[in-house]
Amino acid sequence: HNDPIIGQGLSITYRDVRIVSEIMLAGDDWSPAAFAPYAEERAERMRRLRFVAALASMVDSEFGPEAEERRRRAHANRAKDPTLAAFSVMVGPENMPPFAFEPEIIEKTFA
Repeated sequence: HNDPIIGQGLSITYRDVRIVSEIMLAGDDWSPAAFAPYAEERAERMRRLRFVAALASMVDSEFGPEAEERRRRAHANRAKDPTLAAFSVMVGPENMPPFAFEPEIIEKTFA
């Protein structure tokens, strides 16, 4: 499950179906070991997507004067620092550098 705020639901589903079906069609080994690489990849992919969804929620979906000030700082900081562009996860979370999904990014976004 992922927060739908970043609109990745069908993409997640289709990717999972493609990977699982490729494993199943590759041979008769449907053991947990055959699916282990997929499980590891999916866990990291979902961690990254959840991180981006949480950040998107903080920037775009909170209300009130404090949220408006956080949003202003986030947009200003992103304009100055391209490493804060975790939202380009739309290119695929695996195509972003690992540091883009670390807690320091949230701190720098709202500094």
